[in-house]
Parts: sequence; C-alpha cells; structure tokens
Amino acid sequence: MSANAANATAMGLLAQAPATISQGVSYAMVNLRPYNQPVAQAITLVGLIYMLIFSFVVTMSNNAAREIIAPFLTTRAYIAYRLIAPLAIYLVLSFFYAMINLPFKVHFGAHFTYAGGFFLWWFGGLFLGMAAVGLATEFAITILGPKFIAFFLVPLIIVNTSVASLPHELQPWIFRYGLAMPFYNVSRMVRTIIFDTRNQIGMNCGILLAWIAVSFITISTATWLMRRKAVNEYWRDNASRDSERAEKPSH
Repeated sequence: MSANAANATAMGLLAQAPATISQGVSYAMVNLRPYNQPVAQAITLVGLIYMLIFSFVVTMSNNAAREIIAPFLTTRAYIAYRLIAPLAIYLVLSFFYAMINLPFKVHFGAHFTYAGGFFLWWFGGLFLGMAAVGLATEFAITILGPKFIAFFLVPLIIVNTSVASLPHELQPWIFRYGLAMPFYNVSRMVRTIIFDTRNQIGMNCGILLAWIAVSFITISTATWLMRRKAVNEYWRDNASRDSERAEKPSH
C-alpha cells in the first residue's frame, strides 16, 4: 500500500475492488460426476470377477456334458451346440445376477430411465460381458483341455482387473491394451449408467461383440479340427483291428 500510495491508477483500481487485497484468489473443487454410490464398487470391479468365474463354471459344466452327447451329434450340430448352449445359459444367469443389485438400491437412472438403465446393464453389460469372457474360455478348453484351463483363466483375470479401476489416460502406457478388454468396457458402461459419465456405450458394446465374434470363429475352427482328428483316429483304429482279425489264422 505505502509503495503504491503515489500511484493514482493503482489507488483508483483499489477503490473499485477493495476485496482484491483483503481476500486472496482461491479455487473450489466441484466434482461434476461424484462417486456417490459406494455400493457400485461391487459392480465396477469385484462383480466382474464373479462374472468371469460364473462363465468359467458354465464352461466346465458344458465340457462334461459334451463328452457324453458328442458321439451322437454330427459335426455341424456339435458346433452349433457349442455356440448356442453357452449363450442361452449366459442370458438366464446374467439376468439373475443383475437382479442381485436391486436390493442394494443401486441407482440405474442417472443417464437413462431406471428401467432402461437396468436392462441395459443386464443385456449390454452382464450378458455381453459374460459371453465375451465365457466364450474365450470355451475356446481355451478346446485347446488346453480341462486339466490345463487354469493356466488360461488366471492370466485372463489378471489382464482384465489390471485395467478396470482407472481410466487408461491415468495409467502407464503398458496398460493401454485395456481399451480392448471386456472388464474395462463393461466397467465404463456401468459408470455411464450409474454416474452419468461420458456415454461411449456404443463403442463398449461393439468391442464386446467383437470378442464374441472372434470366439465364434475360433471355437468353430478348433472344434472342427479336433473333431476331424478324433474321427481319423477312430477309423485308423478300426482299420488296424480289422487287419489284425484278417491276419489271425482260422481254426
């Protein structure tokens, strides 16, 4: 003040806005999308792990059932069974899994209506997400078998959970692959439904559908190759047994 007492311009500005020297400039935090539903933590991360585990249980159950009915099916019917049966189970299982959220009063109406948000979470999130990871395990069990499927399941859980908690912009560059992971896209989808964050549900569903499409191709190809190998081994064994009977002397 004393240093600028002779400065008429400064003194004039001070007379117009005396609060500039009595109160300093500050800022206030305004969270436009507050995390105001703590119960959503179970949906955005922990619940996705259970989703993968449930789909894995379906894969193991289907594998046991396929070994019983496979000899009675043609190759085309067998491939159709492997693709359609898991999806039918995922549809029912994901619906009951989504119903668990209702008693905990999760608010699904932040971006859409409550009913619309719930059914989008069930079908677009849980069903497509369960199909994306479940069909991937269906392909893996075809190649690895039930004894070694755990060597695929554990890395699948790790690479998905590593990228589901934070936006990829806040993570090191090595985790940028998360944009293509099912857990990340399901988590972004449910955050839009519950917290009204940026709406990228179309892209999220597209990535999940791409996982399903790739699994359809890989399961069909692997099943056809394994079935062809089994049929060739069956005819080879029959031919060797027939030749042994022919060489055996008759009495």
